[in-house]
Amino acid sequence: MKLFSNIGETHLKETDCIGISADSETLRSIANFINKAADELDEMGNDFGHLHLMDEWEGWKEGSPDIQIFNEES
Repeated sequence: MKLFSNIGETHLKETDCIGISADSETLRSIANFINKAADELDEMGNDFGHLHLMDEWEGWKEGSPDIQIFNEES
């Protein structure tokens, strides 16, 4: 597993820690998104590229942070 963060550059930069500050409903939505991404990764294997929370969660609003799930093999 690798963690990445946006530090204002064009590409994400690897980091050793992230923090999430959210209410329980949002945390559950994020957990559901991660579970869905894991299911899709299982189904697609190496054809899985990445998913964005902003594209998958109806509760995402403009200006909210995005979470991206990448295929470890990509």
